[in-house]
Amino acid sequence: MIGVVYLARGADPNWQQRIDRFISSWVKHPPGVACQLYVIYKEFNLPEDLQWAQQHLNFCYPHVQILDYVGFNSYAGGSFLEASRHVKEPLCCYLGSTTEIMHDNWLARLHEGFSLPTVGAVCCTGSYGFITEFNPGLSYPNIHMRNLSFLMNREHYIAEAQTVDWTEKPGHKLADLNFEHGPNSLTRRIMAAGKTILVVEKDRIRAPHEWGDTTYRGNLHNVLVHDRGARDYQDL
Repeated sequence: MIGVVYLARGADPNWQQRIDRFISSWVKHPPGVACQLYVIYKEFNLPEDLQWAQQHLNFCYPHVQILDYVGFNSYAGGSFLEASRHVKEPLCCYLGSTTEIMHDNWLARLHEGFSLPTVGAVCCTGSYGFITEFNPGLSYPNIHMRNLSFLMNREHYIAEAQTVDWTEKPGHKLADLNFEHGPNSLTRRIMAAGKTILVVEKDRIRAPHEWGDTTYRGNLHNVLVHDRGARDYQDL
């Protein structure tokens, strides 16, 4: 059994369309392995908005609702850390608010990749880049998994994420960006421990030296889970 955490965020633009898109893709594409869905209901300012989200997400088979999120971070990393404390399964797949599942057996494929020797995490998309204005000292290539669709050991994620100051200034987004692709990123921590990270696609598994600049540009047809960034920030 694998825990699957989905971040439903009411502060997002087009949040209703994003939730509907996730639901449609979840129903359409079976995971291929037993799993328990957990939904973070985050930043729903109006009771009627939260009620709308809960009613619509009931189309997914029974899920665990995480409603008591208390934290400083409205982005993925801090939200996933809080949610991980509610998850019971030892393995957890984390999905961002713009998630769209694209292929059947997507979770089974991720689990297959994670089961390979020396693997510390698997993800749907990876990159060599970084945002220079936040980390001008980094050099290319800067290998990292993108933090919007990945699978790893839940306790391992908690151990790494709880060391981050999620109140870091000039804003919570900086902490999230650094945890994804900064000088002390989650990827770097995993690899420093002697583990590798794999990008798992529909019909192949790619090691970091095979990623190139990104693994999704021109390759979306093969990506198991899409997000807004992989779609060049095109949204509904």
